[in-house]
Amino acid sequence: MRTNPAVSVVVPVHNNEKTVRRSLESLLSQSLKHLEIVVVLDGCCDESEKEVRQLAKGESRLRIVALEENVGVMAARARGVSETTAPFVGFVDADDVAKSGMYELLLESAQSAEADIVVGSADRVSAERRFLGPKVAFRKNAVITRRIFESYCSLRFGSGVLWNKLYRRSLIVKHGLALPGWRQDTSEDTIVNTGCFLDAQRVAVMKESVYEYIEREGSATAYQDSAAALCGLVRGYAAALEIHSSRPPHVLAGISRLYFMQATLRTYRVDDPGQLVWHEESLVEALRVILRVYPAGLAVVAPDPEIWRSYSVRRSLANINTEIRALADLIFDRLKEKFS
Repeated sequence: MRTNPAVSVVVPVHNNEKTVRRSLESLLSQSLKHLEIVVVLDGCCDESEKEVRQLAKGESRLRIVALEENVGVMAARARGVSETTAPFVGFVDADDVAKSGMYELLLESAQSAEADIVVGSADRVSAERRFLGPKVAFRKNAVITRRIFESYCSLRFGSGVLWNKLYRRSLIVKHGLALPGWRQDTSEDTIVNTGCFLDAQRVAVMKESVYEYIEREGSATAYQDSAAALCGLVRGYAAALEIHSSRPPHVLAGISRLYFMQATLRTYRVDDPGQLVWHEESLVEALRVILRVYPAGLAVVAPDPEIWRSYSVRRSLANINTEIRALADLIFDRLKEKFS
């Protein structure tokens, strides 16, 4: 008989036949026993579903939601969130591992701090689970009650991922079910977290590492070229702006600052604007949203570290610098012709 779970964990699965068993076993062996595991089979066409159903035999904590078609990780997670029943919700990727005490520690922190979100530290490990270094690290446990959104936009809570956090269910339902007008398979975690950290009143951070982020050759990000990566980031930024378009200007500026900081990473640096031609259609769709909701945000899509180095990224993008505008105009000149 199923007992009332204290935590629900959503695991989207799409063609993860080689890793999903290990991920789910790490959840089934959690020290917190009152756990609900919601596995969303996102149109799998390999042996993933077989692996999941074998583990689910006789295991009342594991629930399966099978989608006939592949809808993408963001929509799959949203479906999983809608199926959760516990007062707190977490997420695990189907190729990562939750440490055995992860959800007991996160729940204890959430309850003692009366937190809406708890953020745990995480390790980078190899496919063989050899420690490679910290992925997210906090020097001490703390509870933050002021300037939460500003801290999030300045990356003081680490990156915008979902998997090292625990959310009050009411918060994640409000923002985890809000989907953009297009399929978003990259930067999707940041979109959800933007809303969550906007509305959170108390956030706890933990110095103890609770999650293993597995780096492996052949991952989607390993093969993603910088132009495609930038396109995904721009579309994520546009989606975040549109979802929060009714928010005050300082919120849109904060969202822009967050994405601008991410866009300055080497992963997104495009040295030859010609590379963007292959992504024109997707970029134009996103640019229409940016130009309609927050025109100053055009600079986010083409940051230049050499120009921006003399300016503080903490400065509001509402007063964006002339040189940044000129740079954005130069790189996206071809795309903007479609608006005339």
